[in-house]
Amino acid sequence: MRDVTIDVTRGLAIFMMIAANTLPYLLMRPVPMPVRIYGTFAAPIFITLAGMMVALTKKKHNFSYFLDRGAMIVLIGVLIDVFLWSVYPFVGVDVLYLIGISLPIAYLFLKADGKLRWAIIGLIFLLTPVLQYTVGYREVHYLDNSLSGIAHSLLIDGYFPLFPWLGFSLLGAQLGSLRWKDEMIKKFNDPRMVAIIVALLAIGSTLWYAFPGNAYIREGYAELFYPPTIGFIITAIGVILLAIAIFDALPYNRLLEPFRSMGQYSLQIYVVHLMVIALVIQHLNMKVGLPEFIVVYLLFSAVMYILSVGLRELKAK
Repeated sequence: MRDVTIDVTRGLAIFMMIAANTLPYLLMRPVPMPVRIYGTFAAPIFITLAGMMVALTKKKHNFSYFLDRGAMIVLIGVLIDVFLWSVYPFVGVDVLYLIGISLPIAYLFLKADGKLRWAIIGLIFLLTPVLQYTVGYREVHYLDNSLSGIAHSLLIDGYFPLFPWLGFSLLGAQLGSLRWKDEMIKKFNDPRMVAIIVALLAIGSTLWYAFPGNAYIREGYAELFYPPTIGFIITAIGVILLAIAIFDALPYNRLLEPFRSMGQYSLQIYVVHLMVIALVIQHLNMKVGLPEFIVVYLLFSAVMYILSVGLRELKAK
């Protein structure tokens, strides 16, 4: 069963992620705040939808499938680190590490009772600031490639550590179990869900504004979740649900086709766009203003859309 809304939402996340990952190598400093905000929500959407897909496919596959698929995604992350960025594996904790680790965990998570699932998700999110405060959140974490340093990065202060990002993946699995219950698609634009979304956005944005955290720019990456705060987490959950609800409410039209196509081949596009950044854009050693950056970003995204169309046609043959 294909869920068009989820494909479109995932494609939107990829579209925003292209901007966020190109920015360090192309955009002049300082980075405008609207640009930082724009790139911030790509990762939480992407990770949450990855968790949702476990709920969608768990009846077709067993634990071994998700373990093998997760290992493959982690291996891709290792290859990217070693051959594209020339860094030690696991030190940075790329989003692929997080997704690969979370897939088999999400499968086991869905075996638990519903109330216990919510408790686990809440505990991961609540422990995040506690660990940041007690163990420490390092602005520069990738210089420490010792085992203890890698463990610190994986759990607390890598780019996508298990706290809180595993919580987003498990939240996705839980949302998926609600959305695709009884082989039906439960849309997220009903009044009850809209009320929840409004409450999450109001509470989350208020907390985030009051306690924004350090919002480090790491190696040029300017998303506002270094470190992730409780306000950011709540706001991001609201944004994820809002995006799904909007696409549930909108009638599908051709304007959404690029997002849908990229969403269907998100992993391939993620890998290829990093290859272009690492092998081409980075070596140009050129910084441009915001208008020029937007033009390049849109052209880059158009190429990724064309790639997704080619992959779809290749699959159809």
